[in-house]
Amino acid sequence: MAPATIASLPPELLALVFHHVAETAPSEVRLHDQPKTDFLQDPNRPLKHASLVSWHWRTIALPILFCHVVWTLDWWDMYHVVEQGRRRDPFERLPLLGFLSDRGLGRHVDTLTIIITNHMRGTTSSPPPTTGSQASGSSSHLATYFEDNNWVWDLLFSVVDPRRFTLVATPKILARLLSRMLFIGDAWSFNINPLHVLSLSRPTKGPLPSSSSSSSPPPTTTATSSKNPNPPQAATTRLFTIRPWTGLLLNEGSSTRVYRTYEFFLRRPPSILGALLGSEEAPNDTLLIPRTVTSLSYVAIFPLSSHFTTLVSHLPRLDRLFVQLVPQDDLLLSADEMHHVQPSDLWMERNSCYSLAISWLMAGPAPVDDEDFDMHSETEMETEEHEVDAGGGPQTENNWRHLREFASGDAADVEAWEMAVKTLCGGDGSQWRVEREGVFVRRGQQQDGDDEAMGEAPQQASENAPDIFHPALQRLAFNGTANLPYSPVATHWHGHLAAPPPAIPEDMELAAQQMIDAHMQAAHDQQQQQQQHVAWYASTAPEEFEAFMFAHADGARPAAAVDMGVEAMTPAILDMMMAMAMPDGPLDPDTVDFEAWSDGVAHLPG
Repeated sequence: MAPATIASLPPELLALVFHHVAETAPSEVRLHDQPKTDFLQDPNRPLKHASLVSWHWRTIALPILFCHVVWTLDWWDMYHVVEQGRRRDPFERLPLLGFLSDRGLGRHVDTLTIIITNHMRGTTSSPPPTTGSQASGSSSHLATYFEDNNWVWDLLFSVVDPRRFTLVATPKILARLLSRMLFIGDAWSFNINPLHVLSLSRPTKGPLPSSSSSSSPPPTTTATSSKNPNPPQAATTRLFTIRPWTGLLLNEGSSTRVYRTYEFFLRRPPSILGALLGSEEAPNDTLLIPRTVTSLSYVAIFPLSSHFTTLVSHLPRLDRLFVQLVPQDDLLLSADEMHHVQPSDLWMERNSCYSLAISWLMAGPAPVDDEDFDMHSETEMETEEHEVDAGGGPQTENNWRHLREFASGDAADVEAWEMAVKTLCGGDGSQWRVEREGVFVRRGQQQDGDDEAMGEAPQQASENAPDIFHPALQRLAFNGTANLPYSPVATHWHGHLAAPPPAIPEDMELAAQQMIDAHMQAAHDQQQQQQQHVAWYASTAPEEFEAFMFAHADGARPAAAVDMGVEAMTPAILDMMMAMAMPDGPLDPDTVDFEAWSDGVAHLPG
């Protein structure tokens, strides 16, 4: 008998070998990383190399090779599929779908990730026009898109039936695909052309649907205009209901750049979060997340607490909520990312976000009294006082009451964790126990069997034991514990787990309040004086002022108006401009050497 060789192995055994050669797909484990165009690429591709050995091997490896598809597509090509779809085969413009359909590989696709760029590098000869609305006045900060893109989802899902579908694109492209509105007024202060991740998933795949749904031609694109008093209604996207999705992930990447700007806490990021939750004005007043979704994951690196309020105050009904607000990589060590950023601002916003989440997890309404004033902005307090639903109106039921698990990808502060352990697990008959460091589990669950395995006597929770969380909550989990640079004890547990502070004498409290009022009045007067001087320079030397703003203002954008210039200027630049003014008033414009001024500015930080 001839000895067996690898060439003599039956296809079933060779396919089993290839399954073991295939590694975990980056699209399954890297969706929480900072989104980039190449963040899902893996230089180590053993299965792809094996498929190039011979046609026999490639035939067997091809279905395994296309289990996880990452498709990079330019918006240019996507647009021209819409325009030419009535006259040309869409598969001709999107060859990957044609390849999957012709080879019968669509049924093998387990995860499909589409990275949509906007580099204008398509195969067509003319660039796609900008669609949407950017009306004058207050609406100039909004971009609204009304095109019906359901043909895209019908076409995709007629070929593939993935367990996970992921879109990686800029917020503007995501808003276009979802036919929604996007706030872009402060986009200049955040990352330029940021990439966000929107991922939908389900536990298992279903049967492949028929391809009849893709037979209808792509509809035409309609854009609003400031001259049209009756703009068309936004289309209802079928992406969220085309499959019974149970999980949704939104990764908005890093927001560290906004912390370089003056009064960063007033900025609003370009984000589809409000559109997903239906918490904004039309057409973003309809909840896009279907009822089948029971798990929501939100990843945003150091988001502004005012933006995080959108999530906590409009949370849909879920079983599980996962958040991650701190990077897992070395972003905080990057000189480029941390340039002109105060680390304390990042961590204080992080602490404020978790303070909001913990407050909504508390049983009963989250109280906001005078002692908590320093922990919340006025916007946050208004949000906690009034519960709102996905449509922006009064909410009949707080969806936090139904949440069964709150999980975080971040580590809890050691000091806050120790305080929470004493409060939640310290007394007899307590409702909670520590499963491991950073994780609380309600007693009476199936995990309680671990008590005996650890040599501890199992304890029963007392019905009369105090419980500060909603009864539905079964698990509160952080990613371990760590000594954070800025302890969140004062805000993290919102004062509920800590002993009340000692009483302050009335005379001392009055004196402290007077000092605070005086400080705030002085800051207000200084800001008004700065604005007056900036307005004077802009009016007396407009060309030099605009050139200065274009070269040195954060965001590198021309100052078309004086108020825009003031917003874009850093405190260092404002101080420099103030130094040009005499104590009794601004200098005479004839005595100002703008050439020397620009040379001096060039040596300022930033």
